[in-house]
Amino acid sequence: INAEYMGYKGYLEYETPRGVLQFDLTHQHSLSLQTTTYCEKELCAIRDEKEVLVETGPDSVMITTYVEEFEEERVCDYQPRHRSESNPECPEVWKVVGHTKYYIADLEDFEIEVDHSMKAHRFYEASHFSPDYAKGVKDMPGVLLGNHTVVKKLNIGETDKFFIKELLLAAGLHDGLSEEQRQQGVHLQVDLHYGNARCDGSMYCWFGTIPAEYRYRVYEVPHAFFKVVEIEPRSSITHRWVKIKRGIHIQGVQGGRIGKVSMGVLMTQLATAVGMLGLVNILVDNLMCYVLPRKEVYTDWKYVVRKVDEVPLPDNKKDN
Repeated sequence: INAEYMGYKGYLEYETPRGVLQFDLTHQHSLSLQTTTYCEKELCAIRDEKEVLVETGPDSVMITTYVEEFEEERVCDYQPRHRSESNPECPEVWKVVGHTKYYIADLEDFEIEVDHSMKAHRFYEASHFSPDYAKGVKDMPGVLLGNHTVVKKLNIGETDKFFIKELLLAAGLHDGLSEEQRQQGVHLQVDLHYGNARCDGSMYCWFGTIPAEYRYRVYEVPHAFFKVVEIEPRSSITHRWVKIKRGIHIQGVQGGRIGKVSMGVLMTQLATAVGMLGLVNILVDNLMCYVLPRKEVYTDWKYVVRKVDEVPLPDNKKDN
């Protein structure tokens, strides 16, 4: 019972927070082909963050690692026509007249910036809009967790920033991306978990809640490849560029548990605990008296058997 109520805080009522999440990409250092080992044998291109970042949804982005570019020329006539007009069949609308492929240089030194917020709506309104139940990224401490290790601690008052190599390390990709992963792309799920009930063993957090905090965990989804196709028209309507971009697809998922002290939950948990103790007592009693090998001994210890004439009667029953 002590572990349930003190360690696991069984007296708290919980709510799953909801929020918003946004990714951005920055680069604070000069870009170079010389520092990129995979550019020794393959073509590489220097691109800035606007060319590398691809928005794929409200809470997901792709960081481009590999690009295939096709220069295409229109084969069929562009002008619309009536059916009655002469219009020869087109086996293909466009034909490829140029092709190149390359990696993005110095990718691991790009920084991904995460801006997020959370709110426990029910608790927030019930508390008359207490800031304890609605916070932004700069109002909470956080941490980026790897496999049994802390990759990076995140301080209050700052927007979260990770190097791509730190994100890969948290996902268990200690050697970075392989050549195949760069060419086909990978899918990373970024789990953002909020909480205010975790206790590190110190006395002050044994009872009640602590200020809200959060933690990141990054998971690689196996065999999940990702690409984006972009079409850039040229100066003439008869030519265009088709870019097939592959890379690190990052999807953010927000969740967690925000708690508050609740007398109703406390009384329910206590009543349940008392009921469970009674049930355990009944089960143990029946096992000892009817199942275990020495059940006769246990029965003798539990019950005292006396003859009827040995039982003392009350005074008002003796004459009867």
